[in-house]
Amino acid sequence: METISEMNNTNAMKKRVTLLIEDEDEVGKVSLPSEQQQHKPVYKFDLYNNPEYIAANIESELFEQTAEAIYYRTCFCLQQCGEYKIREHTLREHYKSIEPYVTNTFEDVLTQRKKQLCVLIKGHPGKCSDKANIFKQNETSEKLVKSIESCIYQTPGNDDYIYKNRSPRLHPIHIPRSIEKQIRDKTKKLKCAIPLCEYSTPFMLATAYVDWLCYLLSIQDISHLIKTELPEEQRNFISVLQTQHKHFVSNHFLQYDRKIFDENNNNAICVITKKIVLTKDVSDPSRDNRTNIDPHDIQLGHIKSRNDSYFSVRGLNILMMSRDGNRIIGEDSFIENKWIEKLKNIIKHYL
Repeated sequence: METISEMNNTNAMKKRVTLLIEDEDEVGKVSLPSEQQQHKPVYKFDLYNNPEYIAANIESELFEQTAEAIYYRTCFCLQQCGEYKIREHTLREHYKSIEPYVTNTFEDVLTQRKKQLCVLIKGHPGKCSDKANIFKQNETSEKLVKSIESCIYQTPGNDDYIYKNRSPRLHPIHIPRSIEKQIRDKTKKLKCAIPLCEYSTPFMLATAYVDWLCYLLSIQDISHLIKTELPEEQRNFISVLQTQHKHFVSNHFLQYDRKIFDENNNNAICVITKKIVLTKDVSDPSRDNRTNIDPHDIQLGHIKSRNDSYFSVRGLNILMMSRDGNRIIGEDSFIENKWIEKLKNIIKHYL
């Protein structure tokens, strides 16, 4: 903290101004006298007409026109289902917190609410569902189901100043980092929005869900967690994920010379270290993996890293990576050779 004396000959104007430097943002902010504070302009922006959001939307529309997207629409139901994940009353409270900074009305924000999509097989019997009810009821399964929900449909934890500590990824108040820096105030917690880089579309979330469940159903010892008696729509769903969809995702990455299952038994692996994934790596009720960590814990790894101009939680952009694997690859792309060349350059000095 650095103190600057305001230089002025008039005693009434000799007020002390504190220059606060935020550590993580490195943004200088001056605490102004109350009279001046009243005249300080408030930074205002449009939630749905800023460069980052526009770029991400354009890119997502291009994704939905690809052959891969057509495959998902051909195989899976993808009809709207369930309730809005953000209730109108809750959204109104969030809007009140962000209202001074946005040009949008509450009605603008309300129209941006979206429902999740059904992930079951196209033409399935029974009700639509945005998740598969296929796991037994026990501690391991319950923790596994929660982990699926949190990594696909929920944003990660945050500090609540602007970005909420966990929220649905379809939250219609989503703010890019460049704007969050402008309005962030550590004297109050607005907890009203999500990072734009954590947002996704209903279609992309559904494709991410079926990919992730496909990987989970390929875990070597997962069968003991799956219900033995299931309705037809759930049995068909499992069958498609373990055969047709598994071939689809496997062949997609083979075109980049990348194997995402082990060669012998087609088991799920950490795609970086090649270690076979076990149930305890994705769900271990005996420990809190947030604090009692294991290097083999499985995390949601991205092909293209999260950024505000790209919705990264989508089909064919997520893979199983262990903590070790994620550290090794860093921000590099799994389907490019940059991370491999880095490792080669290190290893050659020790051979």
